[in-house]
Amino acid sequence: MTEREEYRQRNPEGRCRLGLSSRYALRVAALFLAVLASSCSQGDGGRAATSNPFLADSPWPMLHHSSAQEAASEHAGPAGESPQATVFTDILGPGAVMYASDGHLMLKGVDVIRSRHVFHRVWVEGESLRTDGRAELAIENPFSSLYTILDFEDCFWSFTRQVLHRICPDSEGLREVLAVDLLARHPNLLDSDDLIVGMNPLYHSPGLIDLALVTSGLKEERKNDMLVPHSTAVKVMRLRVFRDGTTDLLVRSYPGENVSNNLAVDPEDGIYLLTNKHAVKLREGGTGLEEIWSIPYESGPVPTPVPCAEPTPLEACALFSAQQNVRFSDGSGTTPTLMGPDSEVLVFMDGARPMRLIALRTSDGSPLDVDESVPFSDPRAQTENTIAAYGDTFVVESNSSKGVAAYRLDAAAGRVRLLWKDESLFAPNAVPLVSGASRQAYIYEIEGDDAWASNASWYVTALDLDMGSVLWRAYVGRGFLSNSGYAPLTLDDRRRVTIVVAGGLAVVQ
Repeated sequence: MTEREEYRQRNPEGRCRLGLSSRYALRVAALFLAVLASSCSQGDGGRAATSNPFLADSPWPMLHHSSAQEAASEHAGPAGESPQATVFTDILGPGAVMYASDGHLMLKGVDVIRSRHVFHRVWVEGESLRTDGRAELAIENPFSSLYTILDFEDCFWSFTRQVLHRICPDSEGLREVLAVDLLARHPNLLDSDDLIVGMNPLYHSPGLIDLALVTSGLKEERKNDMLVPHSTAVKVMRLRVFRDGTTDLLVRSYPGENVSNNLAVDPEDGIYLLTNKHAVKLREGGTGLEEIWSIPYESGPVPTPVPCAEPTPLEACALFSAQQNVRFSDGSGTTPTLMGPDSEVLVFMDGARPMRLIALRTSDGSPLDVDESVPFSDPRAQTENTIAAYGDTFVVESNSSKGVAAYRLDAAAGRVRLLWKDESLFAPNAVPLVSGASRQAYIYEIEGDDAWASNASWYVTALDLDMGSVLWRAYVGRGFLSNSGYAPLTLDDRRRVTIVVAGGLAVVQ
């Protein structure tokens, strides 16, 4: 019997161990019927990603919602024609919002001044916020290792370089219950330059949890007062963690390549990543992590070097480079997104300028036909964010120029077609979001065309998913404190859209 099965025996309700109230069950049933009704006339419409049993039983247990990395939910978005945003300045960001199985908001924020990752467990009701737990991790570069998940016991899993941390709620709030230095335990597989940047749980494990991990493979150096990044080696890992803290690690390396974002995982434990040169599918086999396929794609230009004189920290130069170039490196900036009833299609944007949509069959990596694969006319168009997909419809945005677009997938016909595009909207950094029940997409929009303008207004903007029309805008604030810094928009089962910006937690309802 595995540790996960033992846990289920001790908790008969399984992932819903707190119990499903009749009211909650009726709400779920109502949403299911609403989605089913909409699907009769609007494409596939109604499939959420397959639930991973090692994630929290909640509306949003990881940064991009699920292991498919689809940044979408079956739940309905804010009601009415003019939802309002409340900003709670108790929480500083940028950061990420997830939800525990009991309804608490679980946040991971960045404290730039003190070089900390700060974890919060809070309850939000209307315009009030109550903090029920807080924990911190010191980290050399607070903008690294931002990806985190909530597991089936509502515990955070996070990384600082090569150290794994598990932080769990208890009667006193939040506390770290596990810290594992993978470099110290596996010095033959990792080295001091390896920086873990991506994490996603597998669907099966004989232990407490199996995690797919990836290192950045990107190292910044200072040469002639300029920032010079270069690729070292991407390392993809399967980390197995047991309840007693012991670990087992498998590693596969891709020398001379780097990764800018996270991994996707399918229900058969296929692992998908985008290096700056290849789209790759892996799976554990008899010889370790085995490559199922590797497909080259257009990497695009290397970012323009930026000044980096002493004593400016390298991390600050890297952030300035991202501000100027949108991308940290060449290659795709998107986390790969799995689509289809059986995760049969992988979609992402390549590294070209302007960027191009790529759709691959997950069975063999073969391409699907894409109508109007270059959605935006601006030659600067590029993104550092994942695609937001629900059912057969998905949304892409440019972070370096104006542009938001939606596509529809016909997997059986092997074709993707453009539904609509709007090159008047500018969403410069936050990950977009799709509500399946409301048939709406949400972006974090700034007025004008300067993402770093000191007096520009920021809005959570709702779009009709099928037509692209603007439905409403909820004003969040002005200037730097309202910048999201690439934080994702999230959605709960109470029709609330949330995002952690530099100056606080914004809740739109």
